[in-house]
Amino acid sequence: MKRRLFCVIAFCSVFSLQALPPSVQVAAPDAEALAAGETLIRSVKSTQSVGLQSTNAAAQQLLTELQRLQPSYLAEVIKVVPYAGNEGLMERVKTLVLDIPAYVRIPYHSRWGTSPLFRTAQVQSHAAQGTTEVFNCNLHMEPFTAYKATVTATTTSDTFYYTCINEEKLAYQLLFSFTAVKKQKMLASLVVFKDGDYLVLYAVGGAKAPYFPFAQKRVEAAFINRIRDFCSYFLEKL
Repeated sequence: MKRRLFCVIAFCSVFSLQALPPSVQVAAPDAEALAAGETLIRSVKSTQSVGLQSTNAAAQQLLTELQRLQPSYLAEVIKVVPYAGNEGLMERVKTLVLDIPAYVRIPYHSRWGTSPLFRTAQVQSHAAQGTTEVFNCNLHMEPFTAYKATVTATTTSDTFYYTCINEEKLAYQLLFSFTAVKKQKMLASLVVFKDGDYLVLYAVGGAKAPYFPFAQKRVEAAFINRIRDFCSYFLEKL
Protein backbone atom coordinates (compact mmCIF):
# COMPACT_ATOMS: atom_id res chain seq x y z
CA MET A 1 0.00 0.00 0.00
CA LYS A 2 2.84 2.37 -0.74
CA ARG A 3 1.55 3.64 -4.03
CA ARG A 4 0.96 7.36 -4.10
CA LEU A 5 -0.65 9.25 -6.93
CA PHE A 6 -1.05 12.93 -7.59
CA CYS A 7 -3.42 14.19 -10.22
CA VAL A 8 -4.15 17.78 -11.16
CA ILE A 9 -7.85 18.52 -11.44
CA ALA A 10 -8.95 22.02 -12.46
CA PHE A 11 -11.85 23.59 -10.63
CA CYS A 12 -12.30 27.15 -11.84
CA SER A 13 -8.76 28.23 -12.49
CA VAL A 14 -5.19 27.36 -11.65
CA PHE A 15 -4.29 28.65 -8.21
CA SER A 16 -1.64 28.42 -5.55
CA LEU A 17 -2.39 28.55 -1.83
CA GLN A 18 -0.27 30.62 0.52
CA ALA A 19 -0.51 27.86 3.14
CA LEU A 20 -2.69 24.89 3.92
CA PRO A 21 -5.46 25.28 6.51
CA PRO A 22 -4.64 23.69 9.88
CA SER A 23 -7.16 20.87 9.38
CA VAL A 24 -4.92 19.33 6.70
CA GLN A 25 -1.82 17.72 8.19
CA VAL A 26 0.45 16.01 5.67
CA ALA A 27 4.21 15.73 5.08
CA ALA A 28 6.09 18.47 3.19
CA PRO A 29 6.00 16.97 -0.35
CA ASP A 30 2.26 16.33 -0.09
CA ALA A 31 1.62 19.74 1.44
CA GLU A 32 3.49 21.44 -1.41
CA ALA A 33 1.42 19.55 -3.99
CA LEU A 34 -1.86 20.45 -2.28
CA ALA A 35 -0.82 24.11 -1.96
CA ALA A 36 -0.08 24.11 -5.68
CA GLY A 37 -3.67 23.10 -6.39
CA GLU A 38 -3.18 19.38 -6.87
CA THR A 39 -5.39 16.61 -5.57
CA LEU A 40 -3.72 14.13 -3.25
CA ILE A 41 -4.77 10.50 -3.64
CA ARG A 42 -2.91 8.02 -1.50
CA SER A 43 -3.07 4.73 0.33
CA VAL A 44 -2.73 5.08 4.09
CA LYS A 45 -1.20 2.51 6.40
CA SER A 46 -3.38 3.23 9.43
CA THR A 47 -6.02 5.58 10.78
CA GLN A 48 -3.28 7.38 12.73
CA SER A 49 -1.68 8.45 9.45
CA VAL A 50 -4.63 10.16 7.76
CA GLY A 51 -4.18 13.76 6.67
CA LEU A 52 -7.30 15.18 8.33
CA GLN A 53 -6.96 16.75 11.79
CA SER A 54 -9.90 19.08 12.36
CA THR A 55 -12.22 20.31 15.08
CA ASN A 56 -15.08 20.49 12.57
CA ALA A 57 -17.89 18.35 14.00
CA ALA A 58 -18.44 16.32 10.82
CA ALA A 59 -14.70 15.79 10.36
CA GLN A 60 -14.50 14.58 13.96
CA GLN A 61 -17.37 12.19 13.33
CA LEU A 62 -15.62 10.84 10.24
CA LEU A 63 -12.41 10.27 12.19
CA THR A 64 -14.36 8.54 14.96
CA GLU A 65 -15.96 6.20 12.44
CA LEU A 66 -12.54 5.35 11.01
CA GLN A 67 -11.19 4.60 14.47
CA ARG A 68 -14.16 2.34 15.11
CA LEU A 69 -13.63 0.50 11.84
CA GLN A 70 -9.83 0.10 12.07
CA PRO A 71 -9.65 -0.77 8.35
CA SER A 72 -7.16 -3.18 6.83
CA TYR A 73 -7.33 -1.22 3.56
CA LEU A 74 -7.50 2.55 3.61
CA ALA A 75 -7.16 5.30 1.01
CA GLU A 76 -7.83 9.02 1.16
CA VAL A 77 -8.35 11.89 -1.26
CA ILE A 78 -7.65 15.49 -0.24
CA LYS A 79 -8.34 18.73 -2.10
CA VAL A 80 -8.09 22.31 -0.81
CA VAL A 81 -9.53 25.26 -2.74
CA PRO A 82 -10.10 28.95 -1.93
CA TYR A 83 -13.58 29.61 -0.58
CA ALA A 84 -13.87 32.75 -2.69
CA GLY A 85 -15.16 31.73 -6.08
CA ASN A 86 -16.20 28.27 -4.85
CA GLU A 87 -19.13 29.22 -2.62
CA GLY A 88 -21.42 26.79 -4.44
CA LEU A 89 -19.01 23.87 -4.27
CA MET A 90 -20.67 22.06 -1.35
CA GLU A 91 -24.01 22.08 -3.12
CA ARG A 92 -22.42 20.70 -6.30
CA VAL A 93 -20.74 17.93 -4.30
CA LYS A 94 -24.05 17.09 -2.62
CA THR A 95 -25.89 16.92 -5.93
CA LEU A 96 -23.28 14.58 -7.41
CA VAL A 97 -22.85 12.09 -4.57
CA LEU A 98 -26.57 11.81 -3.79
CA ASP A 99 -27.40 10.92 -7.39
CA ILE A 100 -26.95 7.29 -6.41
CA PRO A 101 -28.40 5.66 -9.59
CA ALA A 102 -25.70 7.56 -11.53
CA TYR A 103 -23.01 5.54 -9.75
CA VAL A 104 -23.29 3.03 -12.60
CA ARG A 105 -21.57 5.65 -14.79
CA ILE A 106 -18.45 5.78 -12.62
CA PRO A 107 -15.57 4.18 -14.56
CA TYR A 108 -13.20 1.71 -12.96
CA HIS A 109 -9.69 1.64 -14.43
CA SER A 110 -7.60 -1.50 -14.17
CA ARG A 111 -4.79 -3.15 -16.10
CA TRP A 112 -7.45 -5.03 -18.06
CA GLY A 113 -9.15 -1.84 -19.24
CA THR A 114 -12.10 0.29 -18.15
CA SER A 115 -15.43 -1.03 -16.88
CA PRO A 116 -18.28 0.29 -14.73
CA LEU A 117 -17.36 0.54 -11.05
CA PHE A 118 -20.93 -0.34 -10.07
CA ARG A 119 -23.04 -2.83 -11.99
CA THR A 120 -26.06 -1.88 -9.90
CA ALA A 121 -26.91 1.22 -7.86
CA GLN A 122 -30.54 1.40 -6.81
CA VAL A 123 -32.29 3.41 -4.11
CA GLN A 124 -34.88 1.35 -2.25
CA SER A 125 -36.03 4.06 0.16
CA HIS A 126 -35.26 7.65 1.13
CA ALA A 127 -36.07 9.57 4.28
CA ALA A 128 -35.23 13.10 5.40
CA GLN A 129 -35.28 14.57 8.87
CA GLY A 130 -33.98 18.06 9.50
CA THR A 131 -30.56 18.43 7.88
CA THR A 132 -30.01 14.68 7.40
CA GLU A 133 -31.06 12.37 4.56
CA VAL A 134 -30.88 8.57 4.63
CA PHE A 135 -30.93 6.31 1.56
CA ASN A 136 -31.27 2.52 1.68
CA CYS A 137 -29.59 1.15 -1.42
CA ASN A 138 -28.74 -1.98 -3.37
CA LEU A 139 -25.19 -1.82 -4.74
CA HIS A 140 -23.04 -4.22 -6.74
CA MET A 141 -19.32 -3.80 -7.40
CA GLU A 142 -17.71 -6.68 -9.23
CA PRO A 143 -15.81 -8.87 -8.34
CA PHE A 144 -17.75 -8.62 -5.07
CA THR A 145 -21.29 -9.86 -4.62
CA ALA A 146 -24.25 -7.46 -4.48
CA TYR A 147 -25.01 -5.93 -1.10
CA LYS A 148 -27.33 -3.57 0.72
CA ALA A 149 -25.90 -0.26 1.91
CA THR A 150 -26.97 2.81 3.85
CA VAL A 151 -26.05 6.25 2.57
CA THR A 152 -26.35 9.12 5.05
CA ALA A 153 -25.85 12.78 4.20
CA THR A 154 -25.95 15.80 6.51
CA THR A 155 -25.86 19.41 5.31
CA THR A 156 -25.25 22.53 7.40
CA SER A 157 -24.34 26.10 6.48
CA ASP A 158 -20.61 25.33 6.27
CA THR A 159 -20.36 21.53 6.01
CA PHE A 160 -21.54 18.61 3.89
CA TYR A 161 -20.96 15.11 5.29
CA TYR A 162 -21.61 11.84 3.41
CA THR A 163 -21.16 8.22 4.46
CA CYS A 164 -21.91 4.91 2.80
CA ILE A 165 -21.65 1.68 4.80
CA ASN A 166 -22.40 -1.89 3.81
CA GLU A 167 -25.33 -3.56 5.58
CA GLU A 168 -24.52 -7.04 4.27
CA LYS A 169 -21.35 -9.05 3.87
CA LEU A 170 -19.43 -8.85 0.60
CA ALA A 171 -18.09 -12.03 -0.93
CA TYR A 172 -15.14 -11.93 -3.30
CA GLN A 173 -15.67 -14.05 -6.40
CA LEU A 174 -12.52 -15.63 -7.76
CA LEU A 175 -12.36 -19.29 -8.77
CA PHE A 176 -14.55 -19.73 -5.72
CA SER A 177 -16.38 -17.34 -3.42
CA PHE A 178 -15.23 -16.29 0.06
CA THR A 179 -16.33 -13.57 2.48
CA ALA A 180 -14.10 -10.53 2.02
CA VAL A 181 -15.93 -7.99 4.21
CA LYS A 182 -18.43 -8.54 6.99
CA LYS A 183 -21.51 -6.39 7.62
CA GLN A 184 -20.71 -2.73 8.41
CA LYS A 185 -17.00 -3.24 7.82
CA MET A 186 -16.67 -1.16 4.64
CA LEU A 187 -17.02 2.60 4.76
CA ALA A 188 -16.82 5.42 2.23
CA SER A 189 -17.00 8.94 3.62
CA LEU A 190 -16.73 12.46 2.25
CA VAL A 191 -16.69 15.74 4.12
CA VAL A 192 -16.56 19.24 2.64
CA PHE A 193 -16.18 22.10 5.09
CA LYS A 194 -15.05 25.69 5.33
CA ASP A 195 -11.75 26.24 7.15
CA GLY A 196 -10.86 29.92 7.28
CA ASP A 197 -10.52 31.22 3.73
CA TYR A 198 -10.52 27.71 2.25
CA LEU A 199 -12.75 24.76 1.53
CA VAL A 200 -11.40 21.35 2.44
CA LEU A 201 -12.62 18.33 0.48
CA TYR A 202 -11.69 15.11 2.22
CA ALA A 203 -12.77 11.66 1.06
CA VAL A 204 -11.75 8.35 2.56
CA GLY A 205 -12.60 4.72 1.98
CA GLY A 206 -11.74 1.79 4.16
CA ALA A 207 -12.52 -1.87 4.64
CA LYS A 208 -11.71 -4.22 7.47
CA ALA A 209 -10.94 -7.56 5.89
CA PRO A 210 -8.95 -10.62 6.89
CA TYR A 211 -5.61 -11.53 5.37
CA PHE A 212 -5.94 -13.76 2.30
CA PRO A 213 -2.56 -15.42 1.61
CA PHE A 214 -3.78 -16.91 -1.65
CA ALA A 215 -5.27 -13.70 -3.05
CA GLN A 216 -3.96 -10.80 -0.95
CA LYS A 217 -2.72 -8.61 -3.80
CA ARG A 218 -5.92 -9.10 -5.77
CA VAL A 219 -8.13 -8.22 -2.82
CA GLU A 220 -6.01 -5.21 -1.85
CA ALA A 221 -6.08 -3.87 -5.40
CA ALA A 222 -9.83 -4.50 -5.60
CA PHE A 223 -10.44 -2.28 -2.57
CA ILE A 224 -7.84 0.47 -3.03
CA ASN A 225 -8.38 1.01 -6.75
CA ARG A 226 -12.14 1.20 -6.33
CA ILE A 227 -11.80 3.73 -3.51
CA ARG A 228 -9.50 5.76 -5.76
CA ASP A 229 -11.84 5.77 -8.74
CA PHE A 230 -14.98 6.41 -6.68
CA CYS A 231 -13.52 9.52 -5.03
CA SER A 232 -11.71 10.79 -8.11
CA TYR A 233 -14.85 10.62 -10.25
CA PHE A 234 -16.70 13.22 -8.18
CA LEU A 235 -13.75 15.61 -8.01
CA GLU A 236 -13.36 15.47 -11.77
CA LYS A 237 -17.03 16.42 -12.17
CA LEU A 238 -16.78 19.59 -10.09
